[in-house]
Amino acid sequence: MTEKAIALIQPGMHLSSIAQIIEIPVTVLIMRISKQRCDFARGIAARGLALISAVALLASTFAAFPGGVGAEQKQQRHAARLTEEQRILHVLNRLGFGARPGDVERVKAIGLENYINQQLSPEKIPDDAVEAKVKDLATLSMTTAELYEKFPQPGQLLKQLQRRGDLPADLFE
Repeated sequence: MTEKAIALIQPGMHLSSIAQIIEIPVTVLIMRISKQRCDFARGIAARGLALISAVALLASTFAAFPGGVGAEQKQQRHAARLTEEQRILHVLNRLGFGARPGDVERVKAIGLENYINQQLSPEKIPDDAVEAKVKDLATLSMTTAELYEKFPQPGQLLKQLQRRGDLPADLFE
């Protein structure tokens, strides 16, 4: 489209006149105008969606800290509402498999902080009873090579016997 053609187009002109000036069919002109309107509408919708998303993100961020209260302060307020036994039960449920008989008393005796530190470093927990029960299990002290030698996998055993020629011929019939 030339600058002369653009200069001839006046506001309020009929589409058929504009189509003749720019030398394209009216249907093509309508399609181009529709496409431009759709592109414009999509742009507005995309910007609107971006704005709504940003507002929602900000709102959710500020909702996490109502009144500027930090998570630590909120946790301290919540902890103050629980009794010692309720706090211990909560920790036992969250860090373990729930409270067993005697667990609450044991945690009270060693203190909640000490119990949490024990759970975070289990290698420091003395476990003499279990060690006494498993000390006679020779397999726990074997290397991987020793385990494979003493307890070969069935497929490996067949391959070894087949390589040596110790398999009976009628075994696979």
